[in-house]
Amino acid sequence: MGLPLLAVPQLDLVALSLVKPLFLDRYVLFSLLGLALLTGPGLGAAVRAAAPRFPAASKWLVPVLLAAAVAALLPQSLSKRSPASRVVDVLATTADIRRLKVPGTAVVFLPSARRDAKLVTPGAFTGLRDIALVRGPLESGALNGVEAEPALIRDAMLAQPRILLVTDTP
Repeated sequence: MGLPLLAVPQLDLVALSLVKPLFLDRYVLFSLLGLALLTGPGLGAAVRAAAPRFPAASKWLVPVLLAAAVAALLPQSLSKRSPASRVVDVLATTADIRRLKVPGTAVVFLPSARRDAKLVTPGAFTGLRDIALVRGPLESGALNGVEAEPALIRDAMLAQPRILLVTDTP
């Protein structure tokens, strides 16, 4: 039970990522339950193997390994569960857009998911032309709309005198 629960979701995401990038570490956190299910029998086997040679130490093996694992994984676990790990400050982005935009400026969202800033505060993007968007959310029936092919986006970017880039990277 543990091995399929650990491997199948991750292998499926890796396979799907060959077609469309989907692999994010937080999508596979739940599959670590499979690792826990495999770790239990592994620790049991280690205790049984150590008991004949080290009877006094074998009873401390599981608590010590558990404490070491928790101590080693705690910083990573806390960072994954902190608000900073998944929140994009949309309001800070829109404040920058309001400050930097001038008439005739274009905007590009990279990745396209950063278009959420425009969805949350559309007024900040009034007067800006989204040069990557072929069809908007209403016309396409998709939350972020439909973007043009990369070559067309490149051509549109080269034709613009000024472009504001909304992105995840600092």
